Amino acid sequence: MEKQQKIILLGFLFLLAAIILLCLRFFPRFEEKRSSEEENVIDLQLWYPWENEGEAYKKSFLEAVEAYNSAHDEVQIWAEGTEMELYREKLPSAIASNDTPDIYFCFGDRYLQGAASSGKLLKMNEYLSEDIGSRLHEDAAKGLAYEGGIYGLGFSENIAVLFINMEMFESYGCRVPSDWDGLLEVCRAFISKGITPFACSGDTDTGFRLYLESICIGTAGGDVCARVLQQEGTGEEMAAFADGVGKFCRLRDMGAFGDPLFPRSTQDVENDFYLSKIPMYLAKSDFAGNIMQENSPLYGKLSAVPFPGLQNAGQVLGGISDAFVVNKAAAYPRETVQALEEILQDFALRLYERGAGIPVWDTGCAQKPEADIYWQIREIADTAENRMQYWEFYLDRCRAERFMKSSEELGGGNISPEQFVEELCTAG
Repeated sequence: MEKQQKIILLGFLFLLAAIILLCLRFFPRFEEKRSSEEENVIDLQLWYPWENEGEAYKKSFLEAVEAYNSAHDEVQIWAEGTEMELYREKLPSAIASNDTPDIYFCFGDRYLQGAASSGKLLKMNEYLSEDIGSRLHEDAAKGLAYEGGIYGLGFSENIAVLFINMEMFESYGCRVPSDWDGLLEVCRAFISKGITPFACSGDTDTGFRLYLESICIGTAGGDVCARVLQQEGTGEEMAAFADGVGKFCRLRDMGAFGDPLFPRSTQDVENDFYLSKIPMYLAKSDFAGNIMQENSPLYGKLSAVPFPGLQNAGQVLGGISDAFVVNKAAAYPRETVQALEEILQDFALRLYERGAGIPVWDTGCAQKPEADIYWQIREIADTAENRMQYWEFYLDRCRAERFMKSSEELGGGNISPEQFVEELCTAG
């Protein structure tokens, strides 16, 4: 009996050893197969410039990235965000040192053309979907092309509009201004009550330069401003341009932008605007996406109008100034471009539904925004006869830097309108 038990035990041990050997033999192959599958996944790195958790742009963009990753096992997007002002600072050096990811946010027009001419961006033409012409509006490619090549894809258009706190205007018995004299009257009325008329920061893309550019375009016209900025203006055109600069300085000197001048950030002045401490705010139209949320303290209180002087001239400041580009060194150009296409179309639809963007992609059956303020913005955009790009992107890099520096001096009252015009608009 004892001998029989030993035989059974030995048989069991032999069988167990055989099973272990089989596992050791085949398990590495399983691990090798799984590792091989993981290696076949294409990981793409992406930079975006929105870091405010409550911002419609960040929310919509990350939702689009998440939706793409869920739908595609073979390609995954790893997105990294940076606050816009910091992003502006790091992007030029990253492009120059070839330290950009596969996909990254870039500004349009001359900024993008400069990056394309340096050979740092991928020419997308051969990698774009065959039907992209039916999904992406034709105008969307104009400011994102260079020498016949498409080097960037946009998602929405934004324009500068004047947001009016109608509740404050009604409380103080003020009428929404439609011309320069009406604007001065409204500013005087609010200043007499100890209220700063305009929310205005010193930040690059949403601060006092929007006021300066809008006033100049409304005074002289976009075509005249363009010729003057390109050093092609006649004496009469430069005088009209200088008149616009002088009007900006008049608002500055009467206290329409507050005191001290422009040391505050966009977030700071927007907080005061949100709390109905300031009645007017000239901002890019994408700001509407934040105030259309029902938890916004401004929900239902605002209207959007053209900055006084622009409507009668049929002018609008802005356009498709934001885009995403692909690094020329991207290892998988076709997959990268097609991933970008899909994400940006989804992103544009989400922005549209939130009222945060004028889409440049086909919206299909997307839900239309219900808020009146969105359709007020669309009417301004749709009825404008001429658009002029924000000057930061309209000018080449060297002249844009000169504009930034001289406009900062002008905003601080350190140079006269004549000195500003001479500094910005003369050769050298």
